[in-house]
Amino acid sequence: MESRRVRRTRGSFYRFKYDISKLLRYGGSNRLEVTVSKESSNKSVNMAERHCDFWVFGGIYRPVFLEALPAQHIGSQALDARADGSFSAVVRLEGVTNANQLSAQVYTLGGEKMGALFSAAVHWGDTVARLKANFCGR
Repeated sequence: MESRRVRRTRGSFYRFKYDISKLLRYGGSNRLEVTVSKESSNKSVNMAERHCDFWVFGGIYRPVFLEALPAQHIGSQALDARADGSFSAVVRLEGVTNANQLSAQVYTLGGEKMGALFSAAVHWGDTVARLKANFCGR
């Protein structure tokens, strides 16, 4: 398999994520190789890590995960649940091409449904959906 370089991170303690889906051979063998550098590709971060803040030794300090996601999926979400019973969510959509709504259900810690299912319209190419509900009186 040919070698393709993705990119470097900014520093050893920064969170990062790479989508390597286009580099994979689905149904075939793949090899994932990681090269670890002792220095950041960002001069400012490199100065802070190497000379000002702390010593950095070679290696990977954080857990590493590989995720397999469907082409259409939720990339991230931001939730705002208030004591007055109001609830809103901003959901980042990835690759949505054939959905017309996004639905959600809130559950109690005991696994019981709380309130009714609530939805937001989704159109082809949307990258964000906003959901709202109110759980007043429960």
